[in-house]
Amino acid sequence: MIRRTIVTAALALLALTGAAGAGAHAPTAPRVDTSRVALELTQYGPAVVTPEDDLAATMTISNTSAIALQDLEVTVSVTSASLNSSFALQHFLDDPAAAQTRVATTRAVTAQGLSVNGVPGVLPPGGTLTTTVTSTPSSLGLPRGTSGVYGVVFTVRSAGTALTTRTAAFTWYDAEIPMLRVALLATASGSPERVTQVLSAASVDGAAVVMDPVTVTDDSQASALTANREVFGLPSGDPDLTSLAHSDDDDLLAFALHDAANNAVASLQDLPWLATLPVVDAPTIALASASGAIAGVVNTTGGTRIDSSAPVVDVIAGDRVLPVLNPHRQLSTILATYRPGMPDAAARVVAEAALAAKAGDGATPVVVAPGEAWQLTAPGVSDAVYQLLNAPWVVPISVHSVITGDSRDSLTAPDSAGTDNDLAPDLITALSRQLTDAGQLAQTVEDPTLVYVPAGRTLLEPLAVGLRTDPDARTATYTAARDDVNATLGSVYVAEGSDVNLIASKGSVPVSLHNDLPVDATVTVVMRSSSPNLVVGNAPVVTIPAGGDVTAHIDVTGVKSANVTATVTLKNAEADVVAAPQVLRVRVRADWGNAMTAIFTVGIVALLVAGLVRTFRRGRRSSRMAPMPDSETGGSDG
Repeated sequence: MIRRTIVTAALALLALTGAAGAGAHAPTAPRVDTSRVALELTQYGPAVVTPEDDLAATMTISNTSAIALQDLEVTVSVTSASLNSSFALQHFLDDPAAAQTRVATTRAVTAQGLSVNGVPGVLPPGGTLTTTVTSTPSSLGLPRGTSGVYGVVFTVRSAGTALTTRTAAFTWYDAEIPMLRVALLATASGSPERVTQVLSAASVDGAAVVMDPVTVTDDSQASALTANREVFGLPSGDPDLTSLAHSDDDDLLAFALHDAANNAVASLQDLPWLATLPVVDAPTIALASASGAIAGVVNTTGGTRIDSSAPVVDVIAGDRVLPVLNPHRQLSTILATYRPGMPDAAARVVAEAALAAKAGDGATPVVVAPGEAWQLTAPGVSDAVYQLLNAPWVVPISVHSVITGDSRDSLTAPDSAGTDNDLAPDLITALSRQLTDAGQLAQTVEDPTLVYVPAGRTLLEPLAVGLRTDPDARTATYTAARDDVNATLGSVYVAEGSDVNLIASKGSVPVSLHNDLPVDATVTVVMRSSSPNLVVGNAPVVTIPAGGDVTAHIDVTGVKSANVTATVTLKNAEADVVAAPQVLRVRVRADWGNAMTAIFTVGIVALLVAGLVRTFRRGRRSSRMAPMPDSETGGSDG
């Protein structure tokens, strides 16, 4: 009995505290304390409510306070009138007090089976429960024969006190909404995992994709991911065209385009290029047009703006004109960033499409492009994309039809813009120089692409257009890419050796070579002498095994004794230097060889003379000796 009294008193105190707060605000905007309760929607819909549909929401309620909660209920309130603009909708979703609402449904959600100190139906501290609330069009007060966008707010109460709220939107459809022609374009670039995720998310009839083709390496997977859809290509790595245009360096872009066109799997080669435009200025437009882009697309979700509301704009840069897709800012941004992974995200996108349709003329198309800002939290088809393209008033159209269509504008690009966010031209020059060096090193292996392509793709990483708005990440990426490629460029080298002694007029100098590449490398070993006292005789061509060593022997001739400095370099078949020169010190002792030859010759002559003398002396001694006894005479004496 005492325990029940304590719990009841605690709940009464909670109710009094909440009541004091509620009295300070209008009933449609109760004061809430989200530190007590967490509310999460797990299911919500439909995004489009018709007279035959009920609006249902399944939610999880968690008691995050230290006080048990009793007599819990959820109320569903709907805006008293439809919301007629994106601004009004956004304002309500941020603050439900921004619009008048009326209570449509109330549901008691006292937790069955839960108790505190013997008191049943109480949600204890740390406890969690799930409930579903359903509202009919009639209870929502939706007027028949109309259509519009409405806001809804879910409020969790305990003993009549509001603890937390959650807003959402839906579209009421009991009258025609003007047609909205939508060209949806998803950008799939970045890591292979990201590309696959985007391609899967946009696997909806009517959705187009623009992708980095080198990120999908399996031809059957590529065919499956791109089947029956409109597909455009990006240069490898989707580099920042504006930074490249302002640097006047074309080599990195040329590599990216060649890589995409030739090194992708067969089904993704030679895709038409849609250029991502981080900035719309004359150098960027001219570079994209001159390099073969069929059109550009404004990176709306990345902050790029163009002074036009037309879906495509012919941008003039000198003698070049490039059609530029101009995505609908609100629809693209909401699709990309609104409550990613939440079940009511699709309803918000659909509501924005309804508002855009009501504000439009029923004929002018809109481009929806979430760009690289698209926040995807799970694999599979994006519910927001599916719901958008299947809304009753939405007609999916191709991106190509927008590029070539009549709903267009034109403008002249400014001379220059956006330089503050560029990767510095000197850094781009350094990356380009490394690309050239990597190409020269690649000529030492049987298949140059095994060295050149990975190095080139690494060098493009700091130029990724997505890093343009994150200078710290771009700087870190630049440093990592530079160091990585420098390590590759230093993979084939002359090992540092000790001094070499040459004690004859002719001989060879041994040179140790090393190869850290995963493939064999064939190089020409070139030695240059700093003195005429050492003459180099040849430049041997040697193959250094992958991850191994080999010793090359260079023929030399010593002219005169001296200490000579020589440099050894490695070159490819085109005579480009591919390894840093290594300095050797050769002690030439050509006179020593002549002296030793003379000594050896004198020694041989001396030995020969000594032998002759000895032979001569032996002969004279034999002639002075007495005759030996005759054997026969000796025999008769016996």
